[in-house]
Amino acid sequence: MIRTYTKMHVSTEIKNQVRSIESEISKRKESASVLRRKKERSENRLEDMTKDFGLREHLFCGRFGGDRRGVAKARILKGYISDYDSKIRGANRLVAEFEKNIDTAIAQYLSTGDDAYRRLDRAYKKASYIREQTSYFIGRIDDALSEISDAEMMETVDLFTKNKGISLLSTLENSEAEDAANDVKDAIPAYQAKLNEYDAWLDKKPLQGLAEIDIGDGIDLIFDLAFDGFDFMSIFTLSSLSDAEDQLNELRDKVVDIKRELDKHYKQADDNRQRYIDNVRREC
Repeated sequence: MIRTYTKMHVSTEIKNQVRSIESEISKRKESASVLRRKKERSENRLEDMTKDFGLREHLFCGRFGGDRRGVAKARILKGYISDYDSKIRGANRLVAEFEKNIDTAIAQYLSTGDDAYRRLDRAYKKASYIREQTSYFIGRIDDALSEISDAEMMETVDLFTKNKGISLLSTLENSEAEDAANDVKDAIPAYQAKLNEYDAWLDKKPLQGLAEIDIGDGIDLIFDLAFDGFDFMSIFTLSSLSDAEDQLNELRDKVVDIKRELDKHYKQADDNRQRYIDNVRREC
C-alpha cells in the first residue's frame, strides 16, 4: 500500500513529453473508432446482401443460376471487413505502445531524482529478480524429472527385452538422469542463498524507508526447506529412479509454494510502482 498521494512538482519537460504522446494516442483511438464504424456499416451491408443467399451462392459461388454478382460483391465486402479488422488491431497496438512509452518516460524521469519512486522501483526489481530465479529453479527440477521419466521408460523396456543395445541406451539414460538430479542438488545452496538474501532485505525494509510499501509484512515463505537427504547415488534401478523422482517432486512442491508467495510480492510491488507513475501522469 502507498501513502496518500500528495500533489508533486512535475517538470515542464516531462509534462510536454507526456502530452505529446497522449496526443498521438488520441489520434490512434479516433482512427480506430472511425474504422470500427466503417466495419460495422460493411457488416450490416453484408448481412443485408447475403440474407437471401441460398445453396447456389453459399456452396457454388452463384453458379448454376445463382446470384454471381451478389457473391462477388459480398466477397469484396468481406475483404473490406478483414482490412478494417487488421487496421483496428494495428491502431490498438500503437495505442498500447504509446501508453508504454508514457510509463517509460515517466519512470526515467522519476529515477533521476525521486527517492520515493526509486524505493518503489527497487522493491519491484528485488521481487522480480527472486521470482525469476525461482521460476528458473523450478525449470531445472522439471528438466531432471523429465530425464528420470525417460530413464524409467528405458529401464522398463530393458527389463523385457534383454537386448544389449537397449541395455546400453538404458545405462546412458540413467547416467543422464543422475547428472540432471545432481545438478539440481548442486544448485540448491545458491538458490537457498538468494532466498535468504531476499528474506533479509524484507526484514530491513523499514530501515530503508520503505514503510510505504506493503509487499509481505508477516511474510510466510518456507525458507527453512528440508533440503537434506538429497543424496542421489548411482541410479540404475527402477526403485532408485522412483526414489529420486519422489524427492524431486517433494522439492518442486515446496519451491512452487514459495513461487506462489513471491508472485504476490511481485504483483504488489508492480502495482505500487505503476500507481505512483499513474499519479505523476495525472499531474501532466
